[in-house]
Amino acid sequence: MPKNSLSECIPNISFLTSITKLKSSPFYEKAKSGDSEAAAKLVDELMTRDGFFIPAKLVKEKYGDVIIAPVMGIEESGQNQIPQLMAEKIAEKSGGRVSDDMLLMANKPKHTGKSLAERFSYPVEFTGPVENGKKYIIVDDVSATGSSLKGLKDYIEANGGDVIGVQTLAVGRMGPDFEMKSLTREKLISKFGENNLNSFLDDQGRTLASLTEREAAFLAQFNSLLTAGVRLRGAVTKRSLEDLLGKEESGRQLNLFEREEGVLKRTIDFTDSKLSPQ
Repeated sequence: MPKNSLSECIPNISFLTSITKLKSSPFYEKAKSGDSEAAAKLVDELMTRDGFFIPAKLVKEKYGDVIIAPVMGIEESGQNQIPQLMAEKIAEKSGGRVSDDMLLMANKPKHTGKSLAERFSYPVEFTGPVENGKKYIIVDDVSATGSSLKGLKDYIEANGGDVIGVQTLAVGRMGPDFEMKSLTREKLISKFGENNLNSFLDDQGRTLASLTEREAAFLAQFNSLLTAGVRLRGAVTKRSLEDLLGKEESGRQLNLFEREEGVLKRTIDFTDSKLSPQ
């Protein structure tokens, strides 16, 4: 599928460019921080290339009343305007419509610029009305792990909608993988055991079905769930210190914590290696 195609792209995300190229735009940072004029210029700059709207029109012809739903959330620097302007542009050119009632983030996960462990530990939650039985295309400016888009997709489908496409301006270095691959799921279950894995995820406030491909691959890299738990608790501690003390004041505390965390992880890995059957 061409990277600029807007059609039935689950489990992949359709995208237009790389994050590096996106961030090189003079409009990106202002748009991300809430400047609607900069967001409009950025969207116009990227979304008029390569006959982008032709596939969008085909989606409209196939499905009829298609609703365009942007991922709407508060960044640390302000209200990100890009997804809303993307949705309006797609609706204008395709004959679809933007959600009458916004589907908003119910929490403030502050994912931008954060580690995968922090993103994993603070999943996005959504709220707002979903039109039962309607077809949705969801849009966001960037997908690093796919977690925000998957969160919105799962929310819409749990409330009676049907997500037929996912569109971003750019994706991260892991590419457009969206839903967890069956092979990755099998790898996790084989490595950790299904009951142990489900219990671990329940402690984290997650489920196996909620994981993106990138999140599942993140878990699979650990030697044990105990080591993974240490890493995730470290991410929670880091966020808590930053929220309490601010980034600058928490720096010294975090450096000390990260050294202790590293020692603990190496101790666990060493113990696991000795206890594992040869």
